[in-house]
This record gives sequence, structure tokens and C-alpha cells, in this order.
Amino acid sequence: MKTQSLLLVICSVLFLVSCAKDDDSSSSSSSSTPSAVFTKANNAVTSTYSSTSSSFVGSKRAGQKASFTCSNGSPSGLSQGDANYASGDVYCVLNSNSKSPDTVQGSYYLVSKILCAIEKTETFSYAATATNHDNITFNETDSCFGDSGFDANDDNDTADTITVSITEQSLTGSDYDYYIGIQLGATTFTAASVKLYLKDSNNILAARMYQESDKSQLEFVLNSSNNNMYFENKDYGNKRHIRLAANGTFNSEGTFSSVTSASYAHTEGDAGSEMAVMMVYASSAVSFDHFVSGSRDADYVATSITYKTDFSTWTSRAITDNDPLNDSLLDLSTFTMDF
Repeated sequence: MKTQSLLLVICSVLFLVSCAKDDDSSSSSSSSTPSAVFTKANNAVTSTYSSTSSSFVGSKRAGQKASFTCSNGSPSGLSQGDANYASGDVYCVLNSNSKSPDTVQGSYYLVSKILCAIEKTETFSYAATATNHDNITFNETDSCFGDSGFDANDDNDTADTITVSITEQSLTGSDYDYYIGIQLGATTFTAASVKLYLKDSNNILAARMYQESDKSQLEFVLNSSNNNMYFENKDYGNKRHIRLAANGTFNSEGTFSSVTSASYAHTEGDAGSEMAVMMVYASSAVSFDHFVSGSRDADYVATSITYKTDFSTWTSRAITDNDPLNDSLLDLSTFTMDF
């Protein structure tokens, strides 16, 4: 998989390592802080895999179970076109933290950690007019980054100080309730490096990250009214598209205790060198599909997700077509490979 350097990641991505999960069987989605939203989002995505892992993990060709280790979001020791590659891809993308945009957890990692550190000193008011919080500083060894800290500046040193400024306010005329703009490296807020939109109302917990300069967009929706969860990562800079939809039973922490159905698609690359992995889970049965350079691998058969030969046409698509203030919430109830 293609990866960005961590220096570029700091300007673009978000998320959080899995937090402790409980046995609460309720479906409330209320969250008091931005980082709590991402904790629940991460719990929902990773538990989508783990609650059905006995079916997700295995050889498509022989039906034999396999265990996977991951490197930069890819299954170690496997190549595109291998019989086990598709199930390994699902495992690594949903269930590992690469701290980079090629996995779900990695795509959220840095900004969620920054939000965690911000929340130690700042309170979000979400007033009708914007409230700025300037010159917030913390260290790469902050406990929010974990025991070993995080080399956000990619300089082989975890003792650097990070400075950010933010703006935040409530929204009107949008499907989202709140906006947070994060400007990295700024002592006074002037323009957002990362735009974050949050919703915590009407039994829906949702977040969208929008970074036009780095050509990336990520969205998560957890709806306790219909027990649906949707996730999508459009990474135009790395020509990567990850999409996941699931239905089942989840608790107040977002963790799925059971999954009734799930669909997954992961595509990467330019036309002629692209790859695609698709997975469909329903009625306790799983099927995989895998394309390499536009052709189905011989170990696989078609799933109910139709392969789209034009998914790699990145240059003709504009991320600004999905401006969060004007676009509706992500809806993957009809699951396709379309952008």
C-alpha cells in the first residue's frame, strides 16, 4: 500500500487506538467530547471485524483458517493475487493501526490524539459564532499518544513540542451539529489545516474529516435507530478508497456484539495497476472478491458488489464536490464501489 510520511500525516489525518469496551447492551450514542466520538467510531469499526472474525479470516480457495500479521496496513508475507490476500486485507485495514492513512485506525490516529491533548486544557462551547483557542501546546510524549509517545514530526525524536490553534462553533443548515477547525503549528488561528464536522443528535453519532489541500476525506456514521454503521475514507493523494457498511447490535461504546451483515470495498492505484478487494458478510457466510490490474484473480468469484473499472479515474473527481456543509450524511445502505 502507498503511505504518507508522518510529516504529511500531521497535516491531514485523524484517529485513536481502541479503548476499553464494556458489556452495556444499550444503543445510546451520546458523547461529551470530540475524542469520545472517535473512540466509539473506532470501537464500531474494529468490532465489526472481531465479532465476525471466525468467518472473515480464512483462505478463499481452500477454506483453511489463517492468522495474519500486518505491515503498513497490508498482510505480511502475502502479495496481491494470493489466495489469502483478500481476507488478510480486510483484517489489516479494519483491525490494525498503521498510524497512517492506509488503515481505518491509522487514518484517524493523529488528530484524535491531538484532540485528546487539547481537551485537557480547553472546553468546547459550540456557540453560534466561532470561538478560537490559540497557542495550545503539548509534547509528543503526552499520555494521549500512548506509553511510547509519537514522533509526529518524523525526526526520530519524541520530545518535540506541538503547537495548534483551533476554532469551533455550532452549525445551522447542515446535517452536522458542530464544526472544529484545527490549524497545526499556529499560535493564532487563521485557517484550518483540518476541518472536522461532528453530529451527536437524533440517535446518530457522526464525524467527517475534510482536508482539501491534502486531498483526503473521511466519514463515519453510527445510527442507533436502525443499527447501521457506515465508514468511508477517500484518499485522493494516495489514490485509495476504503468503504465499510455494517448492521447489527452495538452498545453505548459503539462496540458491536453481533453483526448481521457487512460489506467492504478497498481500492487503490491508477488504471492498469489498480487493485480491489471486496467482502460481503451475510447470514454467517462470507465471500471475497479480488481484482489485480483490472482482472479478477483466479482464486475468487464475484460477490454482490459489482466491480467498477473506472474507480481509478481519480483526476476527474473533485473532493470539493463533497463539501460537508452542503452534502448530506454518508449513506451506504445501497453499497457500491462508486465514489
